[in-house]
Amino acid sequence: MQFGALYLVVLMAVVPLLAAFYVWGFRRRRAALAIFVELDLVSRLVGSFSWRHRTIKAGCLIATVGFLVFALMEPQWGRELGDTSRRGRDIFILLDVSRSMLAEDASPSRLESAKSAVIDFAEQLRGTGGHRLGLVIFAGRAMLQSPLTLDYGFFLNRLVQISPDLIDKQGSSIGGAIRKTLYGFGEIDATYTDIIVFTDGEEHTAPALEAAREAAAEGVGLYFVGVGDPDAGARIPIDIGDGKRQFLRHDGQEVVTVLRESPLRHMARLAGGDYLAGRTGPINLWPMFEEHIADKAQRELETGEGEHLADQYAWFVVLALALLIAEMVISERPPRSEEAAS
Repeated sequence: MQFGALYLVVLMAVVPLLAAFYVWGFRRRRAALAIFVELDLVSRLVGSFSWRHRTIKAGCLIATVGFLVFALMEPQWGRELGDTSRRGRDIFILLDVSRSMLAEDASPSRLESAKSAVIDFAEQLRGTGGHRLGLVIFAGRAMLQSPLTLDYGFFLNRLVQISPDLIDKQGSSIGGAIRKTLYGFGEIDATYTDIIVFTDGEEHTAPALEAAREAAAEGVGLYFVGVGDPDAGARIPIDIGDGKRQFLRHDGQEVVTVLRESPLRHMARLAGGDYLAGRTGPINLWPMFEEHIADKAQRELETGEGEHLADQYAWFVVLALALLIAEMVISERPPRSEEAAS
């Protein structure tokens, strides 16, 4: 069983409160009667109502409220065929896999931190049901790893296999990756497309800025997530085999790479997008998605006949109405036979 509005479970608090109110009311009435007569004489002297009937009527009202709240929570079970439609946006994830993303100022590395953030984001997005995800990796050039798809399992499978070894051309061509996504992997509908770039901002050349302007001109949402330490930075580990490694050197000096946030912020402004400072901590994409992407225009991505969970709230509405009718029918006065016996 699932619920379409599980958050309404808080309304169930009304049920024990209502029961407590009835118990309190019954006790107050008994206490008031006891002031004037002995409790064992109450049933003989007061024949106008039945405590048992009042208890049943109260139980019916309490159960009615409980079933109505349960119906409001939209219980669902079983499967039924029906027309299904999905509305959403197309979101390309661009992931920098250049050597600098191996730096370990983010744990366990910049690249792995970015991948973890994308995994979490995809799992959250899966619940919305209508957004397609695409995956592009880039270093000196860009490669499509997953076309736009609603198959999140496929997308995540491609994501976890990513490593810098997949691209032999080193560098960090952010501009080339953006332009390739705009024009090189098939036609996109700019009205419904967003691009989220994970990078440490090593490239800050004119082509990158021009690509940001092109994205804005096309109407594509462009967002950047900066990964790494913008101050101290970190060295770049290189695996040399046999479980050993050394650090990347240039002109005899170890290379220290830092997160370059300024150009990323600048590109985000040019494109009318946003910049998220992921830095060295856990990265949560969801607030940025809700603020900048979730409310944008969405298109119908898929329609057709399919199976979905059947709504079952009607059963609980019927039960609630039956109990309400029973409460109205049951009289507080006992049957004549009971009155005569008393």
